[in-house]
Amino acid sequence: MHLSTLSGVSIDIGFALPAAAIGNLRTLAINLTADICGSRFGRGWIIPGGVRFDADDAWIQKAKNVLAMIRDKFRDAESLLLNSASALSRLEDAGVVTSEAARRIGLVGLAARASGVGRDVRVDFPYGMYRYSTVRSTVLESGDVYARTKMRSLEVQQSIEFTLEQLENLPAPKPKNSVQNLRPDSLVVSLTEGHRGEVAQVLLTDAAGKLSRVKIKDPSFHNWQGLSIAVRENGISDFPLCNKSFDLSYAGHDL
Repeated sequence: MHLSTLSGVSIDIGFALPAAAIGNLRTLAINLTADICGSRFGRGWIIPGGVRFDADDAWIQKAKNVLAMIRDKFRDAESLLLNSASALSRLEDAGVVTSEAARRIGLVGLAARASGVGRDVRVDFPYGMYRYSTVRSTVLESGDVYARTKMRSLEVQQSIEFTLEQLENLPAPKPKNSVQNLRPDSLVVSLTEGHRGEVAQVLLTDAAGKLSRVKIKDPSFHNWQGLSIAVRENGISDFPLCNKSFDLSYAGHDL
């Protein structure tokens, strides 16, 4: 998803070469997911309690090769985008959200970290594998389009290295245990870090142990307010650029 956004940022400033190069790398990444489960977005692979099936040795080796290739090619494309004087003239000082404003409106995820606010569920409330394999949560201070673009670039590279590290240390296959009966009259709150930021899910069960209510809060619910601040006192031609630097979910705001 970060590759898709970086390609979009390049398009919005009329920089065709990195847009095409990064867009091609995104295709390689999502086709890798399709190879294992038939869906470029991983549908049907992750299920309650784990995954539907384990990756075999052939896919693991292919994943290592493809991710290493994406990492190496991305460095060149990223350098072209973020070391170009004309590109920087569009990205720097555009769409600024200050640290004070980010805290006041409750920005989450990458948008918050690009404005100097260190919010990352994987670090603040480590869950699952993140209790044992930590991630680096980078914070930038300028809060502009450049910071949100640079943050995505850093997270692309960190994610690839993190994934390659995990592929070298995959746990043994586990029995496919289905989710047991739910506890009646209970409430649970789950937080995970999505590519846009904090995703919260709230589930309630009734007296029979059946789901009575499910509420999902998308990070876009918080971060649309950040975009509205970012576009103030910017030229109208900068709106698409500010918008893409947040790359929020239109439907997610209503969740």
